[in-house]
Amino acid sequence: MENRLRIDYYKNAFIRLNCAYAYGRRILAKPIFILSIIESIEQGFLVENRIEWKKGVFEKFHDLYNEIFSIYLHNEYPTPIYKPFFHLAHDGFWHHNVKHSIPPPKAATIRYLSEELNFAYLDQALWDLLQDFNVREEFRETIINFFLKSKE
Repeated sequence: MENRLRIDYYKNAFIRLNCAYAYGRRILAKPIFILSIIESIEQGFLVENRIEWKKGVFEKFHDLYNEIFSIYLHNEYPTPIYKPFFHLAHDGFWHHNVKHSIPPPKAATIRYLSEELNFAYLDQALWDLLQDFNVREEFRETIINFFLKSKE
């Protein structure tokens, strides 16, 4: 029962993602970013609860993000990945482990991520849930149906 409550909690958190609007359109970079995390776990190259913003470490994840973006939003130019990487921290389950205790900027910058961030990580409870194939499928389906189904 406890797992079901956690699953429902995170499904609701995904549905309530604070997605920005530009030119009257909802920016769907955050849902795409979460799908990239799910797929990275599925493919076995995200094996610990940390994603570093470093050259050589981040490329596979970045490529996957662009690939998923093109599948669901093929007529749109991909939102630069540093934006959801940074702004997802405002949604409560994605966190930044920073080098210094200076306050983060209001807007995403590559400089901040490169110079101030050690790594980013998910709530441990969410990470644990994502280790289960069926839960990943349920989360994937929730995100696709809520944000992307009409975009395919």
